[in-house]
Amino acid sequence: MRTSLALDHVCGVHPAQLSMSGPTLGDILDTSMRSRQLSRIDTGSISLIAWLLYSIKCVYDKVVHRASFSEFASKNSCVPDTALPISFLGSIRHKLELLLCSGGDLLDVVFANKFLQYGETHTITSSYGTPVVVHTIDPKNINSILCENEKAWGPAKSRSRTMYPLAQDGLLNSRGDIWHKNRKTILRHIGTKRVKDVRNAEADIQLLSQAMDRSVIKAGLRLWICSICSIACLSTCRQPSCLVQARTHRLQECAMSG
Repeated sequence: MRTSLALDHVCGVHPAQLSMSGPTLGDILDTSMRSRQLSRIDTGSISLIAWLLYSIKCVYDKVVHRASFSEFASKNSCVPDTALPISFLGSIRHKLELLLCSGGDLLDVVFANKFLQYGETHTITSSYGTPVVVHTIDPKNINSILCENEKAWGPAKSRSRTMYPLAQDGLLNSRGDIWHKNRKTILRHIGTKRVKDVRNAEADIQLLSQAMDRSVIKAGLRLWICSICSIACLSTCRQPSCLVQARTHRLQECAMSG
């Protein structure tokens, strides 16, 4: 009794009440389990909300990017593009095609085949359908890129970093002021009309070579063509003299066959 009274006097609580008022081990475990469950629920909810927000952002970026791309193309009279089929890891596969290309010209094997398959202007899209890279050889697009809106165009940073150590300053591997300077250098030589002239000149050169080959075979002679090749240039500033010779050989061939 003296001990109980002493404790009661010091603590103000009876020893029997001390044993009854303290938390038990079961209460502690139950509380910890509840806190863990609540933390799991909070983590799952936060993850779900973050995923929903990210999905909404991706859809929004896709819509805005596609709309701005279409608006820019229409304002600059660009030829409509054809989107390449979205494939698994398409960007990585495209880079592997370039790295593992064996034999032949890289432009002919990889890029030319894509132009033949998907058209003169096609777009490489992301997995969400957003335009990433536009490949074009159409004269209207080349004219728009190099002649009308030069400040809105420029090579990608990755292309600049990759090609600069190999080719130094150039049109496709430089940025900023160097890009604008190089663009101005070739501006007067590239346009819609002159790109078409290059195509016509290429066709006439092929016609010239075919006509010379047939005439030489028929005559059984050898022809020194260095003088002809020296003027068979792709100068689009004036009418190439090789076009006249091509048509002359064509007329001679028709006369011989007739």
